[in-house]
Amino acid sequence: MAAGFSFAVEKAEVAARSIVNSCNRMIGTKSLRGRVEIDAVMNASEMDLGIVSELNRMAPFGMNNRKPVLVIEELKVTSVRPLGKEGKHSRMIFAAGENQFECVMWNSRGRTPNEGETVDLAFNAEINSYGGRDRLQLMMVDWRRHGAAAVVDEPEKANESQGASSGKAVDNVKRAGISPAPALAMAETESEINSQVINSQVIDSQDIDELTKSANLVKSQSLVRLTFKDLRAYAGRADVIAKAVGKLSGVFLFGEEATKISAPDLKKFEFQDRTQLKAAEHLLVWQYPPSLKNFQDLLFATRAKTVYLVGEREDDLEPQDPAQFMKQLLGLIRFAVNQRDGQVEGDKLAALLGATKMSVALALAALKRVHWIDWFTENGIIYLDLLGSPVASVEETPEYKQLLASLAQTDKFRKWCSQCSMKELQLALIPNQIGLSGEPEVLGAEAEKLKGSPSITIDER
Repeated sequence: MAAGFSFAVEKAEVAARSIVNSCNRMIGTKSLRGRVEIDAVMNASEMDLGIVSELNRMAPFGMNNRKPVLVIEELKVTSVRPLGKEGKHSRMIFAAGENQFECVMWNSRGRTPNEGETVDLAFNAEINSYGGRDRLQLMMVDWRRHGAAAVVDEPEKANESQGASSGKAVDNVKRAGISPAPALAMAETESEINSQVINSQVIDSQDIDELTKSANLVKSQSLVRLTFKDLRAYAGRADVIAKAVGKLSGVFLFGEEATKISAPDLKKFEFQDRTQLKAAEHLLVWQYPPSLKNFQDLLFATRAKTVYLVGEREDDLEPQDPAQFMKQLLGLIRFAVNQRDGQVEGDKLAALLGATKMSVALALAALKRVHWIDWFTENGIIYLDLLGSPVASVEETPEYKQLLASLAQTDKFRKWCSQCSMKELQLALIPNQIGLSGEPEVLGAEAEKLKGSPSITIDER
């Protein structure tokens, strides 16, 4: 969110002093130094593919289950080389006795250790599969020169790092004094995405169930006064938008897939996507969101009192072509690399494709597996790099096959939105623990009558 304010020039000094004082009060004694939470300190001789395989049993990893951060101390830097088309990333080789480790640091920009230095390394351990062979690869989280004193700004947590011994897991060890580098503990690699899909049938704990029910109750109460207007009989007609904009004040036009909202008859309208959500009196749904959760988020964020459901033309609801989806994604990746320094907001990329974030992640993982691109995520931003021609067929990767299923789920949901009864739609969108049939219900006679109506009526109330 962005905000601004103004004040008279003669009050600039007072305003600046007040801002500084306010910041100091809010910060208080909190540390501004970055911290790395370490899960275990390892011996170099113990770090191998078997350890990584064991750690991967804790998958799927994500925001609420981050990848373990490990540390190996006293590693010697034997090689530092640029990585990627523009050399924005780095590949390093570390050694400890006879043990050597390959390590990648994304978006390094000169923040790597120098060859010959001895460092302590914090990392995520991964298995890199290529050409039928598996090899250990470390993804750098952070590093510091060996022997540098750990600077702990918060005394009450200083003792948490005591008692750590090499090769034994240490819970919640806090260390500081480490040179700033991108924190990648939550970066989603192809193996993480794969785990999230394959291991999706995770048993929910009672705590999670209770939290979910509480969150759903809050959303239900905020949406209880919603009024739905069924305009699906006019699906795909631009004059519906024109009449809505002309008659309604404060209307939010939802439509996001770039290839669909850029049609000649739609260019004059200002569509908004999931990254531009704001409160509005009226919500006109021109394009069905890709999932039930996306639809619920749309209703909750806009807090509209009236929802006009228009939807897409029947031919736009045909199953998505995965090859075309990948082609469009590659075009957006090339644009991001050439025009945006390889950076794109994850939600924005998904919105431009009209897809779920899972579909986008699977597609990116498939491209990475064949060494077409490299990517990582940090704080909602995807960092992309083109590596050149693929070394294998994308269609043969397990992530691509999972992508087909993910796109099919989106197709099924949008088709259901176009055919279900309004009652079914309302019950599904407003969380209330009421069981609903998953089978689409064909529109009734009332909708059939609307199709023959010569004019469009939009209620201003």
